[in-house]
Amino acid sequence: MNIKRFAGRVSVVLLIVAAMSPFARTDEMSELTKMTFQHRVQLPGLVLPPGSYYFTRIDDGNDSDMNLIRVFSSGKKQIDIILQTASVEREHPRGRTVLTFAERPNGRPPVLVDWFYPGSLEGHQFLYSARREGQIENSEKITVLADDRGGVAIQGASNGARHQRP
Repeated sequence: MNIKRFAGRVSVVLLIVAAMSPFARTDEMSELTKMTFQHRVQLPGLVLPPGSYYFTRIDDGNDSDMNLIRVFSSGKKQIDIILQTASVEREHPRGRTVLTFAERPNGRPPVLVDWFYPGSLEGHQFLYSARREGQIENSEKITVLADDRGGVAIQGASNGARHQRP
C-alpha cells in the first residue's frame, strides 16, 4: 500500500512539473523585459515619458521576420501601444538588454531604433515612417546596455555625456 501511495505522489509531482515547464520559459519566449528610462524616449507614434515600462513580444504566428511588440506601463496594467518590428541580427550576444537609439537635435527625445533581449542574436528593429527613417539613417547612433534592474541611461552627445559600447 505504501508503494502505491508513493507511486501516486510521484506521478502527481511529475504531472505538476510537466504542466509547469512551458511557463518556466514564458519570459524567455515572450522576451518580457522591464526597462526604466531616465529621459523621454521616442517610439513609432508615441513619446514615452521617463519611467518604467515592460516590453514583450507577441507571437502572432505569422511571418518570423516581423514581430509585434507590446509596451506596457509600469505595473503591466495598461497597454500603452502595440508596435510592429522587423527582425535584425547581430554577431555577438550580450548578457543584458541592448538598445540602440538615434540622437535628435534640440533636446528632442532619442529615437529607439532596436532592442535585443539578453543572450539573443536576433532583435527587433522598430519601424518608422519613411521620413523618420531618413532622419534616423543620418543620426548618430547610441548603443546602451541596460543595467541589472533594467535601467537605461541614454547619455549621448545631445545631453552632454557619454555613450556605452556593448
